[in-house]
Amino acid sequence: MSKKRRQTREIEITIRLRVPEGVSFAELERLIDEAGDRAKREALEGAVGEQEPEQPHECRACGYRGALRGKGRTYLRFHALFGEMRIKQPRYRCPVCGEESYPLEEWVELISPGPVTPGVYRLAVLQGIEEDYEQAARTLAESTRGQVCLTGKEVHGLTQRAGQVYLEQRQREAAALSENPDGYRQVGGRPNSLFCVQADGGHVPTREGQDGMEGKIAKMWWDYYRKKQNERPVITEKGYVATFRGAEKLGELALAMSIAMGVTEETKVQILGDGAAWIRQVLWEIYFPWAVYRLDWRHLRDYVWRAVRVMWTDRERQVEQGRRWVQWLWEGQVDEFLAEVRRTPVRRPEAREARDNLVKYVEDNREGMGCYRLWYEQGEIISSSVVEKAVDEVIVRRQKKQGMVWSRAGADVVAALRSLWLTGMGLWERFWRGQPLLVRQNAWMPI
Repeated sequence: MSKKRRQTREIEITIRLRVPEGVSFAELERLIDEAGDRAKREALEGAVGEQEPEQPHECRACGYRGALRGKGRTYLRFHALFGEMRIKQPRYRCPVCGEESYPLEEWVELISPGPVTPGVYRLAVLQGIEEDYEQAARTLAESTRGQVCLTGKEVHGLTQRAGQVYLEQRQREAAALSENPDGYRQVGGRPNSLFCVQADGGHVPTREGQDGMEGKIAKMWWDYYRKKQNERPVITEKGYVATFRGAEKLGELALAMSIAMGVTEETKVQILGDGAAWIRQVLWEIYFPWAVYRLDWRHLRDYVWRAVRVMWTDRERQVEQGRRWVQWLWEGQVDEFLAEVRRTPVRRPEAREARDNLVKYVEDNREGMGCYRLWYEQGEIISSSVVEKAVDEVIVRRQKKQGMVWSRAGADVVAALRSLWLTGMGLWERFWRGQPLLVRQNAWMPI
């Protein structure tokens, strides 16, 4: 059956420009660009004027049914991609309640604050998640040659609006996915490939207290996509989730993204972290209980060296003891390590505390330890550097600049939008088109 063709119309845009003799190329480029923007504004104004909607016959405020009274015209002002627009529009008033109606404004579907068109909305949000809002407004004006001039407050409002829309959509889809996971899984999947989940946290200054608040991040990928280029692995396709709402929320989001990427309970999954209790007790034990947990080698090694420097004051003893203990753990001799640490006599209170904390750290993460040397030789992942970089990308670069103080809601919105932007896989484009996020065109099954 052939599809019904949509009716089309032509919009002609003509540029006429007088250019003085001897003008430089840079000046010529600027003049043509400005003339193009003027022509586009005129074309948009004419096209919108031709779309004047019919007189409304119902009041949305009081429910009155009947023709609303015309009250002349007023100007509709908004920011478009090629400058500020000023278009005349009809105004109507309800004869019962006096509520005014602007049908042309409703048809244009402008977004507040601003108001702005959808194109400006998207640009403002993308800039708002990259820089502080005042700088984002300046960059937006500069990058559009002064055509889009918003205030920092307006960029902030648009970013928060987009973030709330995304958070609500993410929550709806995560809830639907938990009820019907098979409807989201990737077609075919990769049952013989390892799926990696790394988690970490980053703190930002907050209005809620002196210590700041922690944003939690998980980064996920199929090990199939870890390609080696010049002996350095590069992950070519990955998923990010981030939240300031606690470990349970991160676990829910990470599981939803993982299922959408093709994970089942038969998939080999590796959870890797720095030893934080929430990674083991929430992310692993509650949301990925069938996965294998692994403790990051660098954090383990550094924890040992910090303890050794407190337990002994003699430099030579520190080096000797630290090297031996680190070597034992590298070879997977965890029981021998724990036995010797427990027997080690220390007198100073701070030394005893360092020894006891070291024993507790290793005992708590015992299931995530093994022969790191063998894992390394086999090319397996033993470092959480991937997710540490993700913390920098999602949180630090945007939310830990000098003088910044965040509310939990504001920080959550920016972290969520940045994680969506960094995920790639077409999800950013799907969000702006109003399409489902946990499915991917031609790759993931719909609900």
